[in-house]
Formats: sequence, structure tokens, C-alpha cells
Amino acid sequence: MECVAGQAQHNDSSRVKKNTVRLNLTGPMIFGNRYLVFGYERLVSNRQSFSINAGHAALPEYDSQPSDSVKFGKDSKNTGLNISADYRFYLQKQNKFPAPRGVYVGPFYSYTGFKSNTTWNTTQSSFIETDTKFQISAVGFELGYQFVFWNRLAIDMVMVGPGIGFYDLKVNVESNLTDEQKQELYKALEDRFGDRIPGMDYIFSQSEFSTSGNASLTSLGFRYIVHIGYRF
Repeated sequence: MECVAGQAQHNDSSRVKKNTVRLNLTGPMIFGNRYLVFGYERLVSNRQSFSINAGHAALPEYDSQPSDSVKFGKDSKNTGLNISADYRFYLQKQNKFPAPRGVYVGPFYSYTGFKSNTTWNTTQSSFIETDTKFQISAVGFELGYQFVFWNRLAIDMVMVGPGIGFYDLKVNVESNLTDEQKQELYKALEDRFGDRIPGMDYIFSQSEFSTSGNASLTSLGFRYIVHIGYRF
């Protein structure tokens, strides 16, 4: 009986761990603490794997008020979704250990969609409401490195992820604002996105968002993510 138990313990400790569950650490630093995305990586061979990620996202909070005449009130709705997937090839010549440890490359796809409903206050006590819809899709190729500690803890870093991004931002304003006040409102929204989301300053510079409230563009982009995970 003792020999059987000892053998079972040995087999469990040496068993190849093909699964990793993980948490995205980068998203909360960009979008705030309401961004919560989990992932799962599965080995398909000793040099290849695929991963999927999904979770809740929300637009970042306002860092400052837009102007003295138009002020942020509150978000009655601020929600979103992030999903992504990639396929990884762990490079045999560069890696001493089998996957999922070491350098990897591979294609990726990601999608993030936001919806928010925001109320604003003015010096004239007018009621203003904006509905915002923002979608980002990206496809590209990534280079990353995954550390494995104690055969269980995984630190995964997507270090370089160039790709093509598709950005679509639409803001619908319900109010009787003057054109000048609307531009102040659009400027506040520009600040909300531009200060926290990489690449948005360029998107705004290539669109007429400050006058129309719409920005759609296809552009080069990049991906950088840090995950922490548990292997089993």
C-alpha cells in the first residue's frame, strides 16, 4: 500500500501541466479597477498552445472637469466587454524548457466594446445626457515571454504586438446645447479617452470628433499585456 501511494504522488508531481488560468494585470492600469479579464491557456504540444481571454471592461473615470460651464455629473451606465485569442509557437532554439516557458510568437485577435450613459451639469442647470459607444478590434502578430516559477506560477508578458486596429467611437448628445458648449463636451470626452487609452490622440487628430462626436479609423497599433497565472 505504501509503495502504491508513493508512486501515485510521484506521478502527480511529474505530470505535464497543460492548463493555465490567469488574470490580466495591464487592463486595470489603463481602464481602471472595473476592468476584470481572465484567461486560459492550453498546451496542444510541447511547443504550441492557444489561449482565450474574456471579461468585463469599463471606460476610465474622468480625471478632470471639462470646463466651468459644462461639468461631469455621473455615469448611469458604464460597461463593456473584452475578448481575445491567440495561438502561440514557443521557439525551440531559444528555449531551454518546453512550453509554456520561454519565448513565443504567434497571431492574435482582440475586441473591446464599451457603452456608457453619462449625465452632465451646466451653469444654466440644463440637463445633458450622452450615449457613448466605442469599439476597438485588432488583429496582428505578437512576441512574448512566459516565466514559470515553482512549476505552478506563470508570469506571461506580451512584449511586442504590432497589428491593425479598427476604432469606432460614436457619441450621441441629447440636449439643447449651443455648438460652443457641444465642443466643450466633445473635448471632455477626448480627454477621457486620450489620457488613458494609448493611440487615441492620433485617432482624434485624424477625425472630426471635436465637431461631430464621431471618430472611425483603421490604423497601425500594438499590444502589450502582463498576465499572472496558475498552472495545473
